[in-house]
Amino acid sequence: MKIAIAHYSSKKDISGVTTWLVALMNYFVNRGHNVFLHLHHFDKTLGVSNIMDDIIDIPINVTSSVRKNIGDDVSQILSWLNEVNPDCFLPQCLHANYISAYIAGKAGLPWLLTVHSDDPDYWYVCEKLNPYESNGTVIAVSKNLNVRLQSFFSNNSVRYIPYGVDLDSIKTTFDSANFNVIYIGRLEKQQKQVERVLDVFISTCSLSPHIKCYLIGDGSEKNNLINKINSSGLSNQIVLTGALKKNEIKEYLKKSHVFVLMSDYEGLPVALLEAMSFGVVPVVRKIESGIPELVHDSVTGFSVDNEIELVSHKILSLSTDETLWNELSANANTYINDNYNQFKFFEEYLDLIKEKATSTRCLFPIQNDFSLNKYNLDLRKLHNGYIQKINPVSLYYKKVLKIFYRYFVEK
Repeated sequence: MKIAIAHYSSKKDISGVTTWLVALMNYFVNRGHNVFLHLHHFDKTLGVSNIMDDIIDIPINVTSSVRKNIGDDVSQILSWLNEVNPDCFLPQCLHANYISAYIAGKAGLPWLLTVHSDDPDYWYVCEKLNPYESNGTVIAVSKNLNVRLQSFFSNNSVRYIPYGVDLDSIKTTFDSANFNVIYIGRLEKQQKQVERVLDVFISTCSLSPHIKCYLIGDGSEKNNLINKINSSGLSNQIVLTGALKKNEIKEYLKKSHVFVLMSDYEGLPVALLEAMSFGVVPVVRKIESGIPELVHDSVTGFSVDNEIELVSHKILSLSTDETLWNELSANANTYINDNYNQFKFFEEYLDLIKEKATSTRCLFPIQNDFSLNKYNLDLRKLHNGYIQKINPVSLYYKKVLKIFYRYFVEK
């Protein structure tokens, strides 16, 4: 069976979706299926990217191109699909990928929309590019999203398939003299609130010289965070490592004791799943998401309000109470091992792909009839679109860009 997947690439990518996708593609290949991957590259020229490093040993057919504008990107994806002639299409993360899937679905190609989080992008896609009108199926990665998506699509069947982890037999152990706290993810204000995470780290380290905190990741806030760490006078206790490889992150998890997350919204965080599988105790912000499905307050971790001092004192209590930490660590590890084996969920994906691929066949070649006006899409609402990524320096520059897109992209 031919499975086509469209995603993005970037040399600074440290996305849970990418981590999940690499493992999923590897599983498909090991099961004897042909995987075709199209990557739209975020940098100005094709070059090094984390996902290419991760899949270097996986026999996947890869096509890469630099992002241009949404019209050209859709055209590229559709041309690629016509060359590959897949049995099913799995678009990820970018609107050009979803638009291409919708058009291809109208021609009979089955596709799967995995809603990875509560990001407004996904709700906009669901509203404007209803998968159930074009041979698509929606997948929710958390029970919370599943309930909301079932309501959104009313009579249509949304599938619940969560992320999982490759379970490891190694578990972290308590060490009060070297108590390590960790954050893994993008270094961004939007969604991740990484500056808030650093505020928690500064507050926590000021309470105890035996606590050390690690920020693992990369992103636009990196330099600001480095400056703030240096200004705090706690650079001996707070370390920003930058982006690390998967095996390097595992080494940190084996020696960590608390995982911190202060996000505004999430789906089912892969980094949180991985941390809990090692027995790292989560102390996470209480938000409506898939997080409460993992973090049962005072059982598998702590669910806290968005208050820095409260969070830091929770961490301090774990660092000084070995019995409490051991109990929550064991519970977190057991809960993930019992409920989130990734291979079970990968098989569910494969079963769904087979089901959809046998129910309809695509009439290639797919015709490209895309325009923003025809599909009633507002470029300003495409949050991972093109105007926003340029980061204009003035209102005048932004107006010029809008005029450009109106005349050269939308038509």
